[in-house]
Amino acid sequence: MTDTTNLPRLGDRLANFARDLSSFVGDQAGASFVIAALSFPVLLGMAGLGLDAVTWYQDKRHNQTLADNAAVAGTIALSRDATITQGDLETIVRTSTAGNGFVNGTHGTVIVNSPPTAGPNAGTPGFVEVFVRKQGALYFSSMIVDAPITIETRAVGGVSTFGEHCVVALDETADGAITVIGTADVISDCGLASNSSSDQAILVTGKAYLDAEPLQAYGDIDKQGAADWVSKFPPQPLSERVDDPYADVLTELQAGTPCVDSHSSPSSPLPPGRYCGGININGNIDFQPGLFILDGGGLKITGGGDIRGPGVTFVLTASDASELGNFDVSGGGLLELRSPTAEEADNTGGYAGMLVIQDPYVPNLDTANLSANMLTGGSNMHLNGALYFPDMETKFAGGNGGGADCTLIVSKKVTFTGSSNLHNEATACKEAGVETISQTRVRLME
Repeated sequence: MTDTTNLPRLGDRLANFARDLSSFVGDQAGASFVIAALSFPVLLGMAGLGLDAVTWYQDKRHNQTLADNAAVAGTIALSRDATITQGDLETIVRTSTAGNGFVNGTHGTVIVNSPPTAGPNAGTPGFVEVFVRKQGALYFSSMIVDAPITIETRAVGGVSTFGEHCVVALDETADGAITVIGTADVISDCGLASNSSSDQAILVTGKAYLDAEPLQAYGDIDKQGAADWVSKFPPQPLSERVDDPYADVLTELQAGTPCVDSHSSPSSPLPPGRYCGGININGNIDFQPGLFILDGGGLKITGGGDIRGPGVTFVLTASDASELGNFDVSGGGLLELRSPTAEEADNTGGYAGMLVIQDPYVPNLDTANLSANMLTGGSNMHLNGALYFPDMETKFAGGNGGGADCTLIVSKKVTFTGSSNLHNEATACKEAGVETISQTRVRLME
């Protein structure tokens, strides 16, 4: 006999089960959970990619600084030694990056090219191209990135020319290594550079006026009182030192015998030779072309005579610094001296482009109380050529009176007083055999 007591209850249960099944099939909340579960790895990967991208960006900025510094270091080395080998250049560049925490072969690769292989300076000598490359870390993004990420930075260093100097002070510590003082009125169409580290490497003081371009100092440039300066280019303090352009012009001591004689009133024309005690002139005289070695004395020119000397070089020398003479020009006469060209130097003696040279090999120069060179010949003083006094001070007052001149002064210190005019006129420099002194600066080019 069949028991039918529970049939209505079973029907209810079946009906309830059907309703529950229908609700499960149509339930969208479950689908959202499934979709979210399937999407989570992708979302996590994208978030990880974003975090890794921030790390890559930071690495790229850091490595760009490494490349910039290394390119400058390499260019400085190349500018100082144009014959540097590729291996030595790579060592200098990679030492720079290693000093900043990036070792070639350990943290990545540092590639050095000179000249550059790409960009606007490709193939240009004197430029250094640096690549810094490393593999980007895949901390979180490895689940969606298969290929390695290379972070590369590039920098190119080079030497720029900003102008020409006609005055360079070599003293590396003196206050006022270049001084424009009092009522001095200095006009120069070429630049003034001081190698001094002083806060007053170039000092313009009193009521002085300086019109020159450019102004460059290893230390600072100071203006005091009612003084003023004018320059088309902004003054450049805290710049690089200018290399001594004539450091190798002489290779040994020039003092010695035999001597021609000392001349206090020489006759004209005066031939080249070795003059013990120097030469003193008060009147008219013509110097014949060639080399004049002034041993134990200097060149003193006074009075109002006419003095000419085309193609001449004067060397100040002595057996001891206490006997070293100076270059002393005063008076209002006409003075026209010009250094020899290379051809003239070959034919008659002298040094091409050099008008006056102080012998740097004279004994006891470091302790001697040397006399300053006095160039106070006024507007009729025309000195065409380089005046080189590495251990002596130069005081200048005078200069161009309307003609074309090319006067270069490279001295331990230079002081301007009075009215002074300096020019580096191209034709005059060529006639005097002078190679002008360019203002250069190592900097990033790309």
